[in-house]
Order: sequence, then structure tokens, then C-alpha cells
Amino acid sequence: TIGPRGADLIAASLKQRATITHLDTSFNRIGSPGTLSIAEALPCCLSLRHLNLRGNEISDQGSEYLRAVLPRCAALEELNLENNNIGEDELQLLGACVKDCPSLDPSGLQTSEQGKWRRR
Repeated sequence: TIGPRGADLIAASLKQRATITHLDTSFNRIGSPGTLSIAEALPCCLSLRHLNLRGNEISDQGSEYLRAVLPRCAALEELNLENNNIGEDELQLLGACVKDCPSLDPSGLQTSEQGKWRRR
């Protein structure tokens, strides 16, 4: 696992590589601190289409960091936040935020896959 420090390194790299299309850090225990680092780099990734943060011990706080930047991720087609520690209330707020993301489908929030959205 890479943990928050590894997420910091990935975020620094993302800021240099605006053409990345896929990022998968699933099951790496980045937590909310690592999510903050990645969230801060996301607006630099104009081509990012798939973001998989599954199973990273992300809390409501980490979800808040993502909500702040997701509307600026115009190319994002898939977001996976399954198997994290995001509460129901925060998932609802995140679902509402997804409505402002041009390429994500807000109806993708299903009880069997809490926290997963796909392209419309």
C-alpha cells in the first residue's frame, strides 16, 4: 500500500502529466489526507476519464475534498469510491455534486454499489 505519502507523490506527478486518462489507487490506504493531495491535483488533469479510489479508507472529510473539485473535472466518466468510510449523508451530497459533472451520471448511485458513478 502507498498510504497518504504515496498519494502525495502521485499528486505531484499528476500536476506534471495533464494528459493522464486513468488513475487507480484502489486499496492503498490513502485516507482523507491522501485524498486531499489527489483532489488538489485533479483540476490539472484535463483528460482524466476514470478515477478509482476504491477501498482507500476515505472518510466524509475526504469526500468533501473531492466534492470541491469534481465539477471542474469535465472529462471524468467514471468515479469509484466503493468500500470507503463515507457515510450516507455525505454520499447523498456527493451524488448531488455529481449532477454538476458533465460526463458523470448522477443516477449511477445504487444501493448495491454505493459510491460508484459512470458516464451518462
